[in-house]
Amino acid sequence: MTKSGMSCELVQEYASSYIELVGAPVHAWEQLVISLGQYLLEQKTTRDYMVTDAAAFATYIYAQRTLPPAVTPDEWPKYRQLLDVLRTMARISLDSYDLIFLLTHVFPPATDGVRLKDHLSKKVCQQINRDLESYLRFERVQYHRIKANATDGAKKALRIIQQREAVRI
Repeated sequence: MTKSGMSCELVQEYASSYIELVGAPVHAWEQLVISLGQYLLEQKTTRDYMVTDAAAFATYIYAQRTLPPAVTPDEWPKYRQLLDVLRTMARISLDSYDLIFLLTHVFPPATDGVRLKDHLSKKVCQQINRDLESYLRFERVQYHRIKANATDGAKKALRIIQQREAVRI
């Protein structure tokens, strides 16, 4: 994008920093920490375009996947509260994006010391993708579904951005 003369900034994935510091999140409440961290990183952006592969709204989906399988009636209100806060943050973050691209999960995940490859089967990656897409549809958010590997997906996304930019001028 920079080569095309666009003012853009890559916002790093807060979850990677979190995992490097304290380990992989195993509790639903950790998604609140990650969501807030990602949201704050995104809000610091001063360029025309902010690019991230770890949108803050995704933590709402991940939190639902890390809820304990069985919760007592006395414990449920705190988890319900957590999900309500994450859903609110997700909705706020959705409003801050001009374009959302939902790319096919790259499988197997990169061996980067962050991804828990042994916990992410191809089936789980596909389920997460479906959950993200369902959430975006439920929220009636416009998004672009891109089925491609990482390099081709980035090229397709850039073409959409360039077309959008051409229309704005």
